[in-house]
Amino acid sequence: MKKLLSVITAFSVGCLLCGCSLKEALSPYTQEYIVSSLGFEAYGDTYSISLEVLMINSEDKDAQKLCTVIKGMGENPREALYNASKSSALPLLLSHCGVAIIGESIEKEHFEEIHSFLTDNTQITPSVYLIYTQSAEALLGCEATSSVAVGYDIMNMLNTRNKADGEQYSCRLYEIDTLKNMPINTFCLPFFEVTDNGFLISGGEIFYDNSPALSLTPQQMTAYLVTTSSQGSGEILLNGQAFWINSYNTQTMFYMDSVLKINLTLNPRPYNQRLCSDLKTAVADLLRLSVETGKDIFGFGNIIYRKEKALWKRIKDSYPEYYKNCKFTVDAL
Repeated sequence: MKKLLSVITAFSVGCLLCGCSLKEALSPYTQEYIVSSLGFEAYGDTYSISLEVLMINSEDKDAQKLCTVIKGMGENPREALYNASKSSALPLLLSHCGVAIIGESIEKEHFEEIHSFLTDNTQITPSVYLIYTQSAEALLGCEATSSVAVGYDIMNMLNTRNKADGEQYSCRLYEIDTLKNMPINTFCLPFFEVTDNGFLISGGEIFYDNSPALSLTPQQMTAYLVTTSSQGSGEILLNGQAFWINSYNTQTMFYMDSVLKINLTLNPRPYNQRLCSDLKTAVADLLRLSVETGKDIFGFGNIIYRKEKALWKRIKDSYPEYYKNCKFTVDAL
């Protein structure tokens, strides 16, 4: 009798989660609860986690897939996940999670805790995308359009854009994880904006030393991605005009007389002088902003660290001030 009662209780909770009756619900023995995305917020010392959960029938792949969002709070991300999982009728499967969403309330100490949580959890794949938004909860509250889950829609948008225009977002967990031991830890997350019609990529956010540091417009995002990518091809948009590039190559250099230099070698089809001119201006404006704020978003400090160790040892403790006094030049050919 006790065993039967526990089965009925679990089955009832599952029905409440998916908003359907006992008669309509799937049997708990054939259900899987798959987490498609994780959303993170912080309120002071309290973490909030939102989990987008797909409820599928493991024995009937053609059955309707139901999606819901469950939430939990805690003193750290692990506790928040544990508290969220208590409202689930079945164990939550994190191995298919495609996106981790960072809300604007997340600051440096929060991000470092979240990063450790993601990298230490063996269920979460290292290829999960990290993105930035005003509110993770609001983004996960949008309606999915091309798939059954907002998280998988976001993955499709990023993969499609990377393939179409060659602007490679280096925002996978393993890509960000490789930077943690570098002196200048800088990466850029695509910013997703919630609109009346859903959501879209509306620029990016550069993280400097694990803290949100600089918001980029779509044009600045293009300039940054082209500059920080080693090579690529595709269509880029500058000043409202589309240009096709067969390939491009970037050289980021530092000279001992405190001169920063970026060389962009472009191979547009057909050759277009305006593209070279517009991109040179966009990159120079972004580099100027970087120098003025003392935030080395292009990683010149890592070049100094690797090639001029004596200089780095002398300036590392006051590097932001040193960087502010550097001269710079940008060439685009």
